[in-house]
Amino acid sequence: MDAAIAPRTVLFLSSRWTLLGSKHSLAVWTRSTTGVPTDILTHVAPPTSASIAQQMYWALMRETTRIEDEAYCLMGLFGVHVPTIYGEGSCAFLRLQEAILRATPDQSIFAWDVMPHWLFDSTEPLCSFRNTMLQALPNQSQHTKRGPHISASNEMLSRSPTCFQYSLAI
Repeated sequence: MDAAIAPRTVLFLSSRWTLLGSKHSLAVWTRSTTGVPTDILTHVAPPTSASIAQQMYWALMRETTRIEDEAYCLMGLFGVHVPTIYGEGSCAFLRLQEAILRATPDQSIFAWDVMPHWLFDSTEPLCSFRNTMLQALPNQSQHTKRGPHISASNEMLSRSPTCFQYSLAI
């Protein structure tokens, strides 16, 4: 994702090395694929013009071979550094969020589990719905790609960018 945002010029090529287009000419397609607004892709606005939650949403579809790389690949986007400690698992993402919190006053980082109203009964509080869902999944790590969304040590921070799936508009 950093590779699509940071450079001013990006060319997209097919597997046969034919030009598909540039970052500017394919900005609408890139936006629909990544969620990154075209004004950020084309350098009209800086990435910091989007909330932390929105920037986390951009990382939602990113695939990494190691779970720690979900965090490490985002350090440049957020302008923070955390030591790379392979083997720590999703703790790397918690440490990334802590570093982001030290670097910015943006509180949208806490909006990682906000579900659209149509996913739950509006007469029941969201936290009650969330607790019901968690109780219905005895081993939540079997139901998500990267393990549980709720941190046992800190329920304020998420365990993975996948937790920001509803955060594009925050």
